[in-house]
Amino acid sequence: MHTATQSSPDLNAILNAAKRGQLSRQLADTLHALGAAAVALFALAMAAQVAALQRNPAVSLGTPWGMVPVNQKPAVKGRKKKPGARAGHPGRRRQTPPQIDARVEHRLEVCPCCGGEL
Repeated sequence: MHTATQSSPDLNAILNAAKRGQLSRQLADTLHALGAAAVALFALAMAAQVAALQRNPAVSLGTPWGMVPVNQKPAVKGRKKKPGARAGHPGRRRQTPPQIDARVEHRLEVCPCCGGEL
């Protein structure tokens, strides 16, 4: 039977495979052959990994590793400059058409929420 110090390369390979989600039956049998101390160490390492994932709600099963969902990113602290053109520059806007043919007023006949009269 191996001791934990003799089997650390094997145990590290098994831990890394488990973290990648690639633990096979052969690796599990190898872990079992390493003894109870190696199995306990493996269980503790996996429990620590699960606890770390549960403490970080930004990481979910649908989030690629290293990414933070947009809705959980910190807010931007503020603008570095004021929006718009510099003071003294001429304003720009859409030109008024040379001739307006008709003015049409659009009114709702019923409330879009409850369907009642307006």
